[in-house]
Amino acid sequence: MERIFTNALKKQLKQRIKGDLSVHIVDDTLIVDIQPVGFWTWHFTINNLAVQISTGLSSRIVADVIVKQYKKYILSKHFTQNNSKKVLTFQVQYATIKE
Repeated sequence: MERIFTNALKKQLKQRIKGDLSVHIVDDTLIVDIQPVGFWTWHFTINNLAVQISTGLSSRIVADVIVKQYKKYILSKHFTQNNSKKVLTFQVQYATIKE
């Protein structure tokens, strides 16, 4: 069951996130690592995965949450906000998120 879940999740993430992906389960904890080119690895974890899956958590839901949080992380690292004009300035692009 865990292997099916991790394979489905990794497939969905590869379609939406550019970078090296690692999806694995250790001691009932889902661990997702995303390594964009030239940056630190971004980590995402979900504890008690077996219970979460048994109550209806799908790989699609997890993929959506990961993409949303990773997008927030990327935007916070690569864009700055000018308070007077509320303009976003692009700094550097190393990762792409497709929605």
